[in-house]
Amino acid sequence: MFLLVIFKKVFSMRNLKVLFHLYLNYIKILINDFSKLTLLKIQ
Repeated sequence: MFLLVIFKKVFSMRNLKVLFHLYLNYIKILINDFSKLTLLKIQ
């Protein structure tokens, strides 16, 4: 139970939004790298 309280404090809504945006940016970068690799392979 104690860990759960800390977890809730650390991951407030604002932190979750920030983490979510970071995650989305990371995915975009991965997709860009992947598309570049596939383009290189096609050529």
